[in-house]
Amino acid sequence: MNKDYLFKEPVKSFRAFGRKGDLRYIASQRCGSLGAISRFAPPTKSIPKLLIKLLSYVDFRVPGVVQTKGVSEEFLLQVSGLLGIPADRIGIYVGEPNDQQKLVIIDVDGVSSKLVKVAAGKEADISIEREANGRRLAIQDERWQALGVSACSVDSVCGRSAIVIERVEGRQLTPKEFELLFFQNFNECDMVSGKHIHHNGLNGGDGDSISIANWLDQIGKSNLPVLKELAHECSILDALKLRSTLGVVHGDFAPWNIIRRVEMGSPKDGKAFDAIDWEFTSANTPHVFDYAYAAWCYSELLGRTSSCVEPHLWNQLVSLGALWKALREELSSSC
Repeated sequence: MNKDYLFKEPVKSFRAFGRKGDLRYIASQRCGSLGAISRFAPPTKSIPKLLIKLLSYVDFRVPGVVQTKGVSEEFLLQVSGLLGIPADRIGIYVGEPNDQQKLVIIDVDGVSSKLVKVAAGKEADISIEREANGRRLAIQDERWQALGVSACSVDSVCGRSAIVIERVEGRQLTPKEFELLFFQNFNECDMVSGKHIHHNGLNGGDGDSISIANWLDQIGKSNLPVLKELAHECSILDALKLRSTLGVVHGDFAPWNIIRRVEMGSPKDGKAFDAIDWEFTSANTPHVFDYAYAAWCYSELLGRTSSCVEPHLWNQLVSLGALWKALREELSSSC
C-alpha cells in the first residue's frame, strides 16, 4: 500500500496501535486521543477493547502494542488545515490493509464538524471518486434527505485523492435496531424509498416495477461470468422473479454504515439516522438491492436471521445480496 506520504520526513511523534498484525490507529500524544480515534472503528474483542480504554486516559507506550510513529509534518499540515484544527488534535484510522484502503482523519476532540478520507491503497483513488459521485447522486434524490445526506468537497492531500465529509456524531446501530430499521415492515414496503416491493403478485407503491431478471438483461449484465453461479442460486430460490421499483440505492448497507445521529442526547434536526459511505451508490437500480445487501450482511457477517421476514423471502434477499455484492463495483464504475 502506498502510504509513504504519511511517514515522509520531517515527522512529528504520534502513538500507533496495531490490530491483527497491521497498523490500525494513529493518535497524537494528547491524552484521550487514542480512545477517540479507536471509537471510529472499535475493536470487537474484549481484551483489545479494555486495553484501548485504559490507554485512552494515560500517555505511555506498551512495547509491541502501542508504540511511537513518526507522521509527516506536511501531511499533518494539510489535513489539519482541512479540518480547521491544530495538528495535535489529529487522529487517523488507518483502515483495512487492502487495495481500497483509505485513511480516515478526525478531530479527536470532536469539535470539527468534518472528517477527511485520503487514498492509501492502489485502488483507493477510484474508491474516493466513486464515493464523491455517489453522494452527488444521493443529494439529488429527495428520498435520501431523511437519512441526512450531506454535501462534501474533494481535495488532494499529498498527491492522493481525498474527500472532506461532514462528521456524523452518534453511534452505530445495535443488531436489533438494524433489523427493525430494514426488515420490520419489509413484507409491506421499502422503508428507505417509500416505494412498495412487488412480491408474489403483491402490487403497490408508486412508479413502475421490474423483475430482477429483466433488469439484469436490460442493463446487459445477466451473462457476466462473475455473476453466473450467484444468479443460478438466486434463480433456484425464485429471487430473480422479485419485482422492484428503480431509483438511487445506497449500495453498501452493512450494519456499521447506519449511524443513530444524536446531538446533546437528542436526534439532530429530527433526523434519527444517517447513512455513511456512499461509494457504491447507483442510479436506476432496483430499490430491493439495498435491503438485499443489508440482509446478506446481517446473515453472513453477523450470523443472524431476521424474525421480521418470512424464511423463504429472507433466503431470497440474502441470495440477492450476494449477487449485488458481486455486481455493484461494475455498476458504480459506469455511473
